[in-house]
Amino acid sequence: MIRFFLAAGLATQLFGVTLEEIAAKPSSHAKNFLIWQFFDQKITPKEAEEAFYQIAGVTINDLHRYAQKGNDASIRYVSNCLTTAPEKIIALKQPDCRALALTPSKFSRLEPAAREALINTETDPKRVRWMHAMRGKKVANLIDPQTLMFLFVRAGAEYRDANFNRPYSPKEISNLATQEGFSTFVLQGVMNPNLSRMASSLLHVEMLDALDAQTHFYLGLNALRFDRKPLALEHFDAAYVKANYQQDKDKALFWRYQVTHDPALLARLDESFDINLYTLYARELLGKKRGNYYTSLHVNQTEAAEDITDPFVWNAILDEIRATPTERLEALSKRYGAPSLMGVQSFIVERATRYRNQGFLTPYREHLSHLNLDTQAMIYALMRQESRFIPSALSSSYAMGLMQLMPFLVRDMAKKRKEPLEKLEVMFDPIVNLDYASQHLAWLKQTYYHPLFIAYSYNGGYGFLRNHLQEGKFDKGAYEPFMSMEMMLNSESREYGKKVLANYVIYKEMFGESVSIRDLCDSLSEPSRTDRFRVINQASSSAGGQT
Repeated sequence: MIRFFLAAGLATQLFGVTLEEIAAKPSSHAKNFLIWQFFDQKITPKEAEEAFYQIAGVTINDLHRYAQKGNDASIRYVSNCLTTAPEKIIALKQPDCRALALTPSKFSRLEPAAREALINTETDPKRVRWMHAMRGKKVANLIDPQTLMFLFVRAGAEYRDANFNRPYSPKEISNLATQEGFSTFVLQGVMNPNLSRMASSLLHVEMLDALDAQTHFYLGLNALRFDRKPLALEHFDAAYVKANYQQDKDKALFWRYQVTHDPALLARLDESFDINLYTLYARELLGKKRGNYYTSLHVNQTEAAEDITDPFVWNAILDEIRATPTERLEALSKRYGAPSLMGVQSFIVERATRYRNQGFLTPYREHLSHLNLDTQAMIYALMRQESRFIPSALSSSYAMGLMQLMPFLVRDMAKKRKEPLEKLEVMFDPIVNLDYASQHLAWLKQTYYHPLFIAYSYNGGYGFLRNHLQEGKFDKGAYEPFMSMEMMLNSESREYGKKVLANYVIYKEMFGESVSIRDLCDSLSEPSRTDRFRVINQASSSAGGQT
């Protein structure tokens, strides 16, 4: 039935996006999405130009796409300069083009002779400074803090790992701590296994006011790895004070508890208004309720005037919400009481209460009734994090709908399902979106069984999680599995996974299949309960050891 609906719904959209359609829409991210699709079609240079100049906030990717489709010589010039291969930079005669083409990352891929040749033709003092530091295959030993930090951040992962994994003196660390990019230096030094020799040097970082909450937090974790518990507690205290979000404050308290086992810290976590991994874990230890949340809202049973499957409608509502003072948001929420606007109403209610009330809704459940309760809980855990139940949600990377499906995934799935897909907007239909997402989730669950791992792979990709596990994460050890949770370099997936895991625990409770978050965390070091990938690897290792 879903496939029939999809085919029928698309029958009137076989002509793709038109310029008339684009021109009729207000400037917005949703309009950018239409233009992005328009550039995938067979269009003339004039059409490309007309569409390009309607983009709100042009990105580098937009510029390159227009350079390929349009006739603007200046845009093509900039695009060609930016994409010049490293070995061809020396041949560039125009200084402005060379400035666009030359980056530390490209420079690092050249042989020393080619680097020397480029240095001899360079006139800009700032570029000469970092080029001199990189003239050999190894970065120069004598390098000023500003240039060192610039290269650490900009020269690429391969060059960084090969050149900066060394001990640093207390004086060097003190000088580096004042530079822009020091937070990246700390995060890489703590989390990147290829920079393990840097880690002990980070113990020298002083308690500076300029350091943000995240930097203090990871300096605290690093101190724990070297069994410097008093130093770790200092950093966790600073992280708590500087944190802007409640979850980050709860995280700092939780890690203080990991070090001290002070029950007073559990009591403080229980007082938090937020529902997250850390508060759920503390409340389970205390035998308390899991948190204050609502599962339904008052609806007026009238048909909505707004079509919430239209991203332009959602954009207009979102603008209205942002323009409304906090004290008037509760009244505004009542205007969106139609059943189809449940996600909108909840979005406003949470904002009105400054997230002291948090919604765990179950819209569209009738379309998931064929799935078991555990799968339903996983889908809602993901949906709540992905879209807050807004069918027309659209991310900066154009992930679409309730389950935020990426265009490349949708197109691949549609091809395998032998379904027409002329326009991606069909993914704003909640029924279609859930159908595709359920199929994708079933595929992921063939390899990853644990809700945390499912969340990681859903957000970051199947291969991303496999690579993370290959680094030896989620093994038995001190502060595990929480240390491995915090040591994921991909910050988006790192935080996403923890939030989805908390959502999953609440939805399991709602569906009458309550689970222990302590057991879920403990099981992360047992591959047979979490993923097929590590089980296969263990079997292969055992077989290899017997031969």
